[in-house]
Amino acid sequence: MAIGRAEAASMAVVLAGVGEPTRMGILAELAAGAAPVGDLATRLRVPMVNMSHHLNVLRRAGVLARVKCGRQVLYSLSPTLFTPAAGPGALGTIRVGAWTLTVGRAG
Repeated sequence: MAIGRAEAASMAVVLAGVGEPTRMGILAELAAGAAPVGDLATRLRVPMVNMSHHLNVLRRAGVLARVKCGRQVLYSLSPTLFTPAAGPGALGTIRVGAWTLTVGRAG
């Protein structure tokens, strides 16, 4: 099955957004459930300003959803792209056009 130019461009935006080690860590964290910026920064040991930048890149790529909850903003994986896993070994899958990426469990 060939991928059209428009679909390839759309897929490239998402893949460029997730194609960085810190952002991949964010995906793995959020695959387990929604979290505020501060919690993600602490868990991944990333300064808050850097975490905000990475979350904005992922949001612009269409990978994240965000909901304001009081004074906090909770980030989660976009339900149109992410499907939680039913079995062991994976946290879920991210659908990127014709491709499906598996988010695995650490070690």
